[in-house]
Amino acid sequence: MKFIYFDACAGLSGDMILGALLDLGFPVAQFKRKIAELKLPVSVEIRETKRAGLRGLKVDVKLRSQKTHLTRRWQDVEALIKESSFSAAVKKNALAIFRTLFAAEARVHGHSFETAHLHEAAADDALVDVLGSCYLAEKLNIRRVYSSPLNVGRGWVRTSH
Repeated sequence: MKFIYFDACAGLSGDMILGALLDLGFPVAQFKRKIAELKLPVSVEIRETKRAGLRGLKVDVKLRSQKTHLTRRWQDVEALIKESSFSAAVKKNALAIFRTLFAAEARVHGHSFETAHLHEAAADDALVDVLGSCYLAEKLNIRRVYSSPLNVGRGWVRTSH
C-alpha cells in the first residue's frame, strides 16, 4: 500500500498538495488536460521553485475572468463533481471533502446543511485543488494520507465574511 505524509509545519494548502503530488512524477501535461475538462475559467501554472535551499513544484490556479465572488451551495458543488469526467472513486473522495466543508460552514454559521454556502472554499480554484488532489492520489495509487499537526498560529485574513 502506498501512503503519503505531509509535514505541515508551514501549513498545508490545496496548491501545496497539488505541487507535492505532481512532484512525485505525474505528467504535468496530462494533469492539465484532465483539469481542463472541468471547463472552469482557470489556468493552472506549474513551475519549479526553491525555498530555504529545497526545490519543489509550485502550482498556481489563476482565475481568468471572474469579477465577482462566486457563492456555491452543496447542490451546486455536488452537481459539478458528479457531472465531471473523473472516476467514481475521485468523485466520491471529492464529495466527502466538500461535504465536510459544508457541514463545518453550516455549524459555525448556524445554518442548515442545505442552506449553507461556501465562498472561497467552493470557488473554482478550490474545485481544482480538491478534484486535482483526489485525481493525482488515485493515479499515483496512494491509499492513505497522513499529516503532521497543523501549525495554526494567529492573525487575521481578509475573506468575504
